[in-house]
Amino acid sequence: MGFATGYVAVKDLSPEEILTRLGATLGETVAEPDLSTAPTCVAPATNGWTVIGDSAHNVWDEPDHLTALSKGTTLVTAYMEEHDMYAHAELYRDGRRVWRVVSESGEDPQLSTEGTPPESLARLAQEAEAEDPDVDHLFEVPFALVTEATGNEVDGGCPWPESGFRELLFQ
Repeated sequence: MGFATGYVAVKDLSPEEILTRLGATLGETVAEPDLSTAPTCVAPATNGWTVIGDSAHNVWDEPDHLTALSKGTTLVTAYMEEHDMYAHAELYRDGRRVWRVVSESGEDPQLSTEGTPPESLARLAQEAEAEDPDVDHLFEVPFALVTEATGNEVDGGCPWPESGFRELLFQ
């Protein structure tokens, strides 16, 4: 069994503004926001980015929420299913999705894209394919794109601040 989780990181929006845009309120403290059983939760902003832990699929998998959250700003979202070696990342800017990159493992691991992915995608894919041929390193490319898109302020593979997460209660 592998790790499965998702998240959204929003630039320059406070947790309070996120609550307003999602029509949500704050609940209890969440100790481990990265667990697959964790509720959707939000942490205080760090380095200009507010992270929403979303293993529950309430935000990252809802285009209407991503559109609302990205109006007037930028957001990145990612999801991973390690047991399937599936990963994806998306970037939204000012209410519109700019790109989506998906890594799917199998007999022939590959990346697929929608929109206009960053120019660095080709380099990151080439570097990943040059690694150990017995390991699917393309799985890590979507997370590298998140790290890059946030100016290294959010670690795409582990974006969760150490503490401060509170459950998001949707109305």
